[in-house]
Amino acid sequence: MKFSIRLITALSTFFIPLLLSSQTVTVGTFNGQNTATTYPTSYGDNRESTRAQYLYLASELTAAGASAGNMIKLGFFVEDVTGVGVHENYTVKLMLTSINSLPFGSWEIGSTTVFGPVDYTPSVGLNEHAISTPFYWNGTANLIVEVCHSANPTNGVNFTANAVVQLTTGLAFNGSRTRAENNNSDICNTTQSNEDGSVHDRPVLSLTFCRPPVDVAITGISSITANLGWAPPTDDSPAGYEWTFGADGYVPGVSGSELGNGSTTGTSAAILGLEGLVTYSFWVRSDCGDGFSTWSGPLNFTTDPSCGDPFSDTGGPFGEYDVDEDYIKVFCPDIPDNAVSMDFFLPFSFSSSPGDTLKVYNGNNTGFPLLDALSGGYSVPPGPYTATTAGGCLTVHFTSDEVKAPEDMGWVAFLVCLPLPSDECYEVLELDTSAVSYNTATLSWLDMFGADTYEYELLELPDLDPVQKDLAYNGNQIVFSNLESGTAYRFSVRTNCSNDEQSDWVTIVFNTPVKCTGPFITCNLPTSVSASQTGLWDISDCSVSNPGKERVFQFVASNTKSYQFEVTAANGGYVSYFYKAASEGCNDENWHCIDDFNVPGASSLPAIPGSTLTAGQLYYILCDPQTTGAVSQTFKIYDCTPPPNDLPVNAIDLTVNTPCDDNVYSNLGAGLDPGEPDPDVEDDGLIGRWLDAADETVWFKFTAPPTGTVTIFTDPKSALIPNDDTQVALYQVGDPADYATYQLLVSDEDNGNTYLGYNSVVSYTGLNPGGVYYIQVDGYGVNSGAFCIAVIETVEAVTQANCDADYTLANVSGDQWFGIYATPDDLDIGPLAAAINPNDYDLGTVTCRVQTYDDIPVSANGIPYMPVYYYFTSSLVPAGEVKLRLYYTNSDFADLKTAANEPDNTIQDLVISRFNGAVADCEQVNNTGPSTLLSVDNAVQMVGTFYLEFYTAQLGEFGAHFGQVPLPLELVFFSGKVSDQVNLLQWKTLREKNVQWHIVERSPDGVNWSETGRMAGQINSTTPQNYELTDKKPLAKAYYRLRSVDFDGTASVSQAVLLTRSSGQFGIAGVFPSPTTDRLTVQFASVNEEPVVVRLTDFTGRVVLEETAQAGKGIFSSRLSLGDLPAGVYNVTVANETSLSEPVRVVKQ
Repeated sequence: MKFSIRLITALSTFFIPLLLSSQTVTVGTFNGQNTATTYPTSYGDNRESTRAQYLYLASELTAAGASAGNMIKLGFFVEDVTGVGVHENYTVKLMLTSINSLPFGSWEIGSTTVFGPVDYTPSVGLNEHAISTPFYWNGTANLIVEVCHSANPTNGVNFTANAVVQLTTGLAFNGSRTRAENNNSDICNTTQSNEDGSVHDRPVLSLTFCRPPVDVAITGISSITANLGWAPPTDDSPAGYEWTFGADGYVPGVSGSELGNGSTTGTSAAILGLEGLVTYSFWVRSDCGDGFSTWSGPLNFTTDPSCGDPFSDTGGPFGEYDVDEDYIKVFCPDIPDNAVSMDFFLPFSFSSSPGDTLKVYNGNNTGFPLLDALSGGYSVPPGPYTATTAGGCLTVHFTSDEVKAPEDMGWVAFLVCLPLPSDECYEVLELDTSAVSYNTATLSWLDMFGADTYEYELLELPDLDPVQKDLAYNGNQIVFSNLESGTAYRFSVRTNCSNDEQSDWVTIVFNTPVKCTGPFITCNLPTSVSASQTGLWDISDCSVSNPGKERVFQFVASNTKSYQFEVTAANGGYVSYFYKAASEGCNDENWHCIDDFNVPGASSLPAIPGSTLTAGQLYYILCDPQTTGAVSQTFKIYDCTPPPNDLPVNAIDLTVNTPCDDNVYSNLGAGLDPGEPDPDVEDDGLIGRWLDAADETVWFKFTAPPTGTVTIFTDPKSALIPNDDTQVALYQVGDPADYATYQLLVSDEDNGNTYLGYNSVVSYTGLNPGGVYYIQVDGYGVNSGAFCIAVIETVEAVTQANCDADYTLANVSGDQWFGIYATPDDLDIGPLAAAINPNDYDLGTVTCRVQTYDDIPVSANGIPYMPVYYYFTSSLVPAGEVKLRLYYTNSDFADLKTAANEPDNTIQDLVISRFNGAVADCEQVNNTGPSTLLSVDNAVQMVGTFYLEFYTAQLGEFGAHFGQVPLPLELVFFSGKVSDQVNLLQWKTLREKNVQWHIVERSPDGVNWSETGRMAGQINSTTPQNYELTDKKPLAKAYYRLRSVDFDGTASVSQAVLLTRSSGQFGIAGVFPSPTTDRLTVQFASVNEEPVVVRLTDFTGRVVLEETAQAGKGIFSSRLSLGDLPAGVYNVTVANETSLSEPVRVVKQ
C-alpha cells in the first residue's frame, strides 16, 4: 500500500542579474500628430468624456516583430501635454477580432478591461499601462484597443485639452473611431453613432509581451525525486520563473489539483517527496516583472519504481530487451526511514557479450560504490542488493550492444523497503583524504543509512595514543589543521547508528609531505634542529638507514666554492646530513651525503673533494636522524668567504664561447688586495668606463681565440643574492703576481643594455691569439652576489661587398690561423671576412673576395644560400686539405631560415658547397657546373655573428646552405683506449667507396684539431674493414676523431672520443663517442679494488643517470645508455669513497 505523498519542494537556483526581460514592439509609422482640440488621441480631455476604439491588424503586429504570447503592457507616445489635465476613470480594454476595418456608426463589443479605471494624467514620452491580467494574443487575430475616460458628475465640467500623440495617418482601412462629449459619466458604454476625428488616423501603439520558457525537459528522476530544467525564451531573460505540478492531467487553473509550486531566478527546479511509479504533469512560466507569460507544459514524467514495485527490463516479464539500450534508474524509498532492497527472480539471462551489463550502485547515482556488474546467464538469482548509504537508494545502469541474441531474456526484480535491522550498523564507505598539505588534511566518507553520528580518532604513527578524537561527530567530512609536516597519520572512523549499534572501524593512513622550505641557514651562525618519531624518506646516501623524522633547512651559497659543515652540539643519537639543489625538487631523490654525527665534528660541504656549491643557488640541507627517538643537535655552515678567485693569482679559467649559464660565480665577501688595480682611478676617457671604486673584486682568465676579438659580458643569477650591477675590466698581464705588469685594456659598468639589460659588456679587438688575459669583476656601489660570465669570440662580419676588392695575405704557411680582414681603418682592423689555416702547407699569397646579397640568393637548382659568398685563390696550390672559416651574421641566418622554411634549424644544420665550374667569378647565382658538398666541422656562435669551420682540398668559390653531406663510407665504430705508453685508436667500416684517407685527428680541448696519423682507405669495398692506429706520444688528456676523405675532397668526421692518461691517479681515462645518440663508454683509472660510481649530470648539476662498477687496479670501462635522455650537454664524473674526478663534457643528440 502506498503512503500518501509527503510533498517537499526545493529549488535549484543559479542566480543571474534581475533584469526584467520581455519583448516590446511598436506598431505605427509616426507620420502625424493630432492637436490640442482634434482627434484621434489616446488622451482626449478637450471634451472631458471620450470613448475610442483603435484597430491594429495582425499583419501589422507581425511586421513589428510581435509573436503570439501574453501582453503585459501597452502604451502611447505623447509629444505635448500643454493644458492637459486629469483624465478621470481612465480605462483600457482589449479584444481580438476578425474584422479588417472598423464599421461606421457602431461599436465592437466584448472587450476585456485590462487597465483602470483610474484617474490618469499623461506626460511627455511613452505612457505605459501595466495590464492587470495578462492578455493573450494568438498571433493571427486582429487587435482592438479601446480607451475611455468619463466625467465625474460631482466635479462639474472640467474639460482641459487633448494630449498631442504620435499617429499613423492615411490608413487604407478604418483604423479608429472616437466619440467625445462633455460631462458624460457613462461614455464608456455609449452606443451613439456620431464620430469625431479621422477614421484613417490611429495612435502609434507600444505593446510588451512576456514570452514563456522553452525546451522544458526532465534532467534527472528517481523513485521520489525529479529534476526539471528549461531554457529562457529566445532573445529574452525573464526576471524569474514560476512552476507548478500535479497528478497526470493537471492544467493550472483549469483541471486537476496542484501538488506543489515554487519560483526561481534560475532555470531548474528539484521536486522531492514524490511516490514511485506515479505520473506527474509539470508546468513553468516566465515572470517578466510586470506580468507572466503563458504556461509551458505539460511535461509529463513517471517516477522510477519504489517500495513494493516490480522492476524488469524493457521487454517486460516475458519479452526480450532491445539492442543498443543505455538507461539509468534510481530506486529510492517512498517510505520514511527505509532503505531499498532489490530481489531478482529466475530466469535471469543476458547475452554473453560484454556489452550487455546491468550495474548496481549503492546510492542515488552512478558515482556511488558499485555493488555488482551482472552479465551472462544465472542458475541462481543474484543478490539481493540492499542500499546501505544515506537515503537508502539503489541505482542501476543497463547497457546492451548492437547484437541480438537468444539469451537476451533480461530480468524481473522486486523492490522491498526495509528499516535498519536492529542488530546492524553499516561501516563507512569510500573513506579518503584530500587537500593534504604540510599542516592540514581533509578526511571524508560516504554518509551511511541509519547513521546518527560518527566516532573518529587521529593517531600519529607509530604512537597509538590519539592526537584528536570525537565520540559523536556530526557530518561525514572533517578538516584537520595544526598537523606536523613529514608525518605519517592514521585516521579511523566508525558509525554510531540510530538503533544504538556501532559499526566496525574503517582506517586510512596518510602522510603530510616533508616541508623543504624550512628556516634559512645564516653562514657562521648556529642552527638548532630537533626531531622525534618516524620520518618518511629514510635517505641512505650516507650508507646507513635514517628512519627518523626529516627536518629540512635552506641555504644560499654565497660563492662557487666548497664550504665547511660543523656540528657543535649533539644529543640523542646519530643524525645524517644531506644536501641537494632546491631546483631538483622537494622529494627523496638525489640527496648527497655530507656526513653523520652523534658527537661534535666537521665535514666539507660538498663532502667529495674538488666539488663546489654554485654561487647564488638555493640548496636544501636535510637533517635525517638514524633513530626514531628524540634527538637534538646544533650545526653551522662556515668558510663562506672570500670567494676562491679573490686574488688574480687564483683566477678561474674560462673557456671561450662557453655559455654564460655554465659559469656562475659570486663576488660576495671578496676584498681588494693592496696594490690591486682599480680602473676607477684611470681617467683617460677611452677605457675607463668603470665608474666606482673597486672594493669586492674577483678574477678570471681566458686564452684569446684565433681572431683576437672577444666580447665579455655578465648577467645576474639567483633570485636570492644576485649581483645585478657589475663592473668588468680586461687586462693584459705580464706576471699575475706583480700588479705593476697589469695593463688595463678596456672596462665597463653599465653598457649591458646593448645585450642583456643593465650589466656589463666589453668588447676588444687585437688580442694575441693564444695569449692569456685577465678579467676583473666588481659590483657597482654595494652590489655583490651571484652572476654568470662569458667570453665570446666576436667579429665584425662583412655586410656590404661586391666582389670588387681583393683581401690579400702574403706568406700563408704553417699550422696557424690567418685572419683576412676587409677595409682597414683608423679605428680597428676592419670587418673579418674569413680565416684560413694552411695546415702546415705553403699557400704563398692568398686572396679572398666577398659578394653580399640584399636578399637570400637561390641557386639554379632552387637551394637558398646564406647571402654572403666567398671566392679564394692562392699563388701556390694546396698540397693537401686546408681549413677555412667563413663569417656570417645572425640576422642573415634568420633570413635564410625564413627563405628555406626551416624555422627550427640551427647553424649546426649548415653545410658548405664548393663550386668547381669553369667560371669562377665570385657570383653564386650563375653557378651551373659541378659542386662539392663539404661538412662543417665546427659551427661556433659568437655575439651577433658566427663562423663555419671546414676542411677543403681545393680553393675556389664557397657558399653555405642547409643540407647533408653524403658519407664516403659506413662507419661501424671509432673508439680508443689507453695502453701502457701509447693511446690505441681503432675503427671499423662496413663498406667504403672512393675513400682516399682515414685521418686520425687529435685535440687538447675539442676545438683545435691536428693530424696524428693516417691510413689509406678503400676505393670500393663491400666487406668489413678493421683499422688500428697508435698515438706514440699521447697527451695526458686528448680528444680524438676520425676524418675520412674521399678522392674528390668530400669528408666525413666521426664522433669524438676522450682519452685521459691516469698517471697512477684515480680519474676518467676516456669517454666516447661524443656526440652520441645512445651508448656511451666511460673508461676510468682505478688504483684500488673498490666500487666506482659513474654519474651523468645535466647543466644544473642534477644527476640524471648513475651506475656503480666494481673496479680493481688499472683501466676499467662502464657503458651507459643515454637513449631515454633528452638531447643536450651533460657532464660525466666517476667517484670512489675519497675522490671525485674532473667532469668530462659529452653531447647527447
